[in-house]
Amino acid sequence: MSIIISNKRKKSLHWKNNPKDMKKTFTFLFLFLSVVGFAQEVDLEAIHRIKQEGLNNSKVEEIAFRLTDASGPRLTNSPGYKRAADWAVQQLTGWGLKNATLEKWGDFGKGWQIEKSYAAMTAPYYFQISATPKAWTGGTNGPIAGEVTLLAIEKEEDFKKFEGKIAGKIVLVKSGANTNPTFEADASRITDKELEKMEIGRA
Repeated sequence: MSIIISNKRKKSLHWKNNPKDMKKTFTFLFLFLSVVGFAQEVDLEAIHRIKQEGLNNSKVEEIAFRLTDASGPRLTNSPGYKRAADWAVQQLTGWGLKNATLEKWGDFGKGWQIEKSYAAMTAPYYFQISATPKAWTGGTNGPIAGEVTLLAIEKEEDFKKFEGKIAGKIVLVKSGANTNPTFEADASRITDKELEKMEIGRA
């Protein structure tokens, strides 16, 4: 038996025609894999307990609710993050884990959260705008008003068009997000037949 290995990144193995050597090799591999298979005993009871815990006693939905909806946005060092972290420590302790505690990982700085956000067009008519401040955006210290300018920058040369023209104005930047309309639902409802199959699989 001889093996030829190419010197490329993907190594290829080529067998020369020698039936006896090939038969011996495959017999050895079969025996080796058989021994390995018998050596690994499967604990069916443990697997059954894991399945039962996951299918019938799962707390994933409740945990997700506590960490998200109940705690609020969890930006680093924000009050929402602190609420979620404190709940996690309390819950882990309640489950019997020892020494569940919060650990400092360094000096991060100030946290940030939205207290109130509002935007609206006032002329030529009133129109409320759905807008969310970017994280760590500074406050405006009260309402501000001004003329709006759309900053449409496609290439570097476009910056010259706006030199000296945007001071004191509210600048809108063109978004790169995909805002094309969609005619398909973002979610789908499971049918009765699909639910029946799921129930049969759990039985």
